[in-house]
Amino acid sequence: MDVAKVKYEGDISIGSEISPFDELALRTILSNFGRNNLKILEVGSWVGLGSTKIFVEYTEKLVCADSWKGNNIDEHNNVVKQVDPYNLFLNNTKIYPGKIISIRGFTSQTLNTLARNYFDLIFIDADHTYSGVKKDIQLALPLLKHSGLLVGHDCEANYFRLNDDIKNIIRDLCTKPTQFWHNTDSH
Repeated sequence: MDVAKVKYEGDISIGSEISPFDELALRTILSNFGRNNLKILEVGSWVGLGSTKIFVEYTEKLVCADSWKGNNIDEHNNVVKQVDPYNLFLNNTKIYPGKIISIRGFTSQTLNTLARNYFDLIFIDADHTYSGVKKDIQLALPLLKHSGLLVGHDCEANYFRLNDDIKNIIRDLCTKPTQFWHNTDSH
């Protein structure tokens, strides 16, 4: 089975939801830590074919928190009607035995059960609405080590190009010095 793209009955085709540019950016961020025993929390893992497969290379245990119900978009709704995304996640990640801890539920119910000041890196790619992203950041920040890094997906721009709502979330919620990684090249 090709882990990068898996085809299921009913013409459901689910591939990686991370672009080659995103993969390069994540690998650059992760390699800058200079070690492969990071404590990483992935908020929003979907079927385990995107960032999950990168994170397992840099951690002994990867914590994946997701509802596995998808976002309210046609593509996810179509998948959820025909297959169980959580079972797809388990199938796609079985090649990493003992490396992944999955926590199933909405972030408002699950993140508060995790240790505070614990994670080196938290990657947020769950609910893509303004209120969802804001809530995920609020819940994730206490879990992040003081020297940790909060990373998000689907911003589609560097910080200076983000819309004012996202900039406001960052300004309002990130009270400690924050590092933004961005590519200034157009792509």
